[in-house]
Amino acid sequence: MDELKRIKREVKPTEIMLVVDAMTGQDAVNVAKSFDDTLGIDGMMLTKLDGDTRGWCGPLHSGCCRKAD
Repeated sequence: MDELKRIKREVKPTEIMLVVDAMTGQDAVNVAKSFDDTLGIDGMMLTKLDGDTRGWCGPLHSGCCRKAD
């Protein structure tokens, strides 16, 4: 996370998106919260490259890092 903080400080991005494999499951909520607390993410994308539906975490993330518009 320290390296990501240094990159953010140097690059000064306008948006920070977190990309997480949907197979991460419910732990993706913890990952998103940690990244948001450290970097202040603007959004999260869940990826799924195969047909396995185990581990879905989309509905759980909707409220964990809610941002004001």
